[in-house]
Amino acid sequence: MRNVAWSAVNRVTTSAKELGPEERITPFEAMRAITADAAWQNFRKLARAPWKQASWQT
Repeated sequence: MRNVAWSAVNRVTTSAKELGPEERITPFEAMRAITADAAWQNFRKLARAPWKQASWQT
């Protein structure tokens, strides 16, 4: 998923060409797209309890 978010933010192809720079989104929007918005599309609410928070590996 991290690659998907990176691609949406940077809009660069594997051959290092820019791909629609006007279509870029912010890092916040990218993370929201793969968390809250994805949950909404599946008719689920985000878990807000501290023990249900995702731990993002970098």
